[in-house]
Amino acid sequence: MTIEYISAGHFHKLGIGQNLIEAALIRFPETILIRADSLVLVNEIELSKVTDAGQNLDEAIRFVPLFKIFERLGCSAVVAGSVKPGGGFTVEKTENEPIK
Repeated sequence: MTIEYISAGHFHKLGIGQNLIEAALIRFPETILIRADSLVLVNEIELSKVTDAGQNLDEAIRFVPLFKIFERLGCSAVVAGSVKPGGGFTVEKTENEPIK
């Protein structure tokens, strides 16, 4: 599954993004990999904060809100070599249980 763009605007802390991604995983339970092509808005800001503080990009990606959503949904293994300078990354499903 590829997340091209997702934004909840001013409502970003209400869980809308997580609900949308969770619904997609329920609809397509065979999903193993989720790719975010780039980061924008809050995710981009958080990534910049962490990298500016000295974390390398591969470690910093774990601090962005989108990664935390993926992690809560059982997709927390960052695919080696997938993290891009613009913040794009791919995660792999790490839990065998289907999303309910």
